[in-house]
Amino acid sequence: MYPAVETRRRLVDAVPGVRARLARLCSVRILHDGDAQWHHEPGLLVHADDAGPLPRLARFAAELGQDRFVATGMGATTAYRRRNPAAG
Repeated sequence: MYPAVETRRRLVDAVPGVRARLARLCSVRILHDGDAQWHHEPGLLVHADDAGPLPRLARFAAELGQDRFVATGMGATTAYRRRNPAAG
């Protein structure tokens, strides 16, 4: 929905302490019948030296309507998912 280059610039301006580069994101889900469902999209790979920027990253993602993002490092991987406002 948002151009990756412009979003990258906005991200590094809005969230101090992060670096970002353009990436091609790919995911695969195995369906009940055993077939694979692939999804490809442009995105950003964001780096930070520690977890400090995560709250600001979460706010930035929510402002863009991003449903989820994944943080990995320091021996753990965590998926952040925005709560559906309609769910209350």
